[in-house]
Amino acid sequence: MDLLTERLLDCQGRVTHTLVLEIDGLVKVTIHATDHSPGVTCRIDPQTGKVLTPGVHVTESVVAAARCLQLS
Repeated sequence: MDLLTERLLDCQGRVTHTLVLEIDGLVKVTIHATDHSPGVTCRIDPQTGKVLTPGVHVTESVVAAARCLQLS
């Protein structure tokens, strides 16, 4: 079950990331594929900002967006 979904856009209005707050309190981040890189999905703990998916790195701005979705 998903509680909340947010989409991050680039300067041309294209969706680059989809963030989903899940029932367990973690945020699932889908980084959408581009011409230059494949898409990938990871999970972030919004309380700590830690990316929980091994081998996946995301920018601080995406971590900050994930942290904004945390349960109060």
